[in-house]
Amino acid sequence: MAEIHAGAIGRIADHNRNAMQRTAVSYIVAIVDAVIITLAAVTSGFVYHQVMFGYMDQFAKNAAVGLVFAAGFVLLMVARGCYRPSALVFFSKQVVYILTSIFLLGTFLSLIVFLFGASETFSRGAIAIFAGTSTVGVLMTRLAWARYIREAMTRGTVQKKRILLIRAGHAVEESYGGDLDHLGLEVVRILDLDAVHRPEDLLANVRVAMSHKVSDIYVMTEGISRSSLEASIKQLRTLPVPVHFVLDPFISQFAALPGTTFGDTTIVELQRAPLNLVERYIKRGFDIAVASLALLAFAPLMMFVAIAVKLDSRGPVFFRQKRQGFNNEPFEILKFRSMTVMESEGAVTQAVRDDIRITRVGKFIRSTSVDELPQFWNVLFGDMSVVGPRPHALSQEDHYDQLIARYAFRRHVKPGITGWAQINGHRGATPTVSSMEDRLEHDLWYMHHWSLWLDIRITLRTFGAMFDRSAAF
Repeated sequence: MAEIHAGAIGRIADHNRNAMQRTAVSYIVAIVDAVIITLAAVTSGFVYHQVMFGYMDQFAKNAAVGLVFAAGFVLLMVARGCYRPSALVFFSKQVVYILTSIFLLGTFLSLIVFLFGASETFSRGAIAIFAGTSTVGVLMTRLAWARYIREAMTRGTVQKKRILLIRAGHAVEESYGGDLDHLGLEVVRILDLDAVHRPEDLLANVRVAMSHKVSDIYVMTEGISRSSLEASIKQLRTLPVPVHFVLDPFISQFAALPGTTFGDTTIVELQRAPLNLVERYIKRGFDIAVASLALLAFAPLMMFVAIAVKLDSRGPVFFRQKRQGFNNEPFEILKFRSMTVMESEGAVTQAVRDDIRITRVGKFIRSTSVDELPQFWNVLFGDMSVVGPRPHALSQEDHYDQLIARYAFRRHVKPGITGWAQINGHRGATPTVSSMEDRLEHDLWYMHHWSLWLDIRITLRTFGAMFDRSAAF
């Protein structure tokens, strides 16, 4: 019988008995969301009518609206699995779920109110304040939850999911240890398939592991032969526990691609055709709409930043630099000045952490990406898109053109303020060729899989990524 042993990243910890249950965390977060939304409805109705008309609106009516909206919101989030601790730790994804749920629910309830002729009962101003305060309230608490749960699972104050890991003789600890920890998984046993000589031995070993209260089984498919994988599936299907397959890294990049069927075979689209005329108009319309709204919404912030930049150090408020755009056409990018230098053409030195050229105000606006806000003017002028590959200085473009064969292909679309690479951890400087190649792979993936929904997802997740200041300086 194959040996079952504890992995280096696995712990059979007594503190798990006293840790907060994962389901309790989900219930608490859902209740907090419902309370925030209900309080926002009541408070918004009271404040709006008191300020505008000098009287208090009906408490019962506003409370009912809040409770209905809260119930619908919680149900939508539960249906998407957003209250699982493993989902709560990813704030940028939560932003997408929260905003889309509020939009869909708000649209549905507005339609119901209109159809029943009750639109005059509700004040538009109160509804607008309610929508804004409830959204901001849920997002702010979700940011706090993401940080708390990640730290709590590391400390053991929130219970981790105890799993059995099945693999084929490779170092799972080195490849996946960090990811498993962030997902709130505790590996209590590892089963090496290379040591299993008969299919029936697998089930016997798994049953032994189940005595340690394992709740899920994770199978690392990398390095497992097809025959061994098929035999394992057949045996594991007899167990009344969830079984998860962790795909080979090479295969996983194709798993989410759009696909069709060819008989009984699935076909994935590895590379799509360039945007047609209709798609280009759709993308341009999205750019104009988002840029216009952003410039209006961020106008007060941009005015404050402009004053701060001017008072903080000598020099202009805005930084202008030549960049290569769509079809190699140069354009002048616009940013808030964050350095004491104004390198525009010729050799440009990338910023590094603790760069002495960065001003005091510049350090903050760079880490939060506030310095990029003026680029929405570039979007309105048509030089840039909201979503696309980030443009680099001309000297950097020439440098990487020589080193990376496919680099020039990224200029077949308009450069963007944000992109698929930026929300997937490739934000900030690219000190090595390897780091630029990683960014390029994400840029090319975006170009080959563009859709309006993808642009919306990236834009929403960028808001969440702005709170992660670890990769920007």
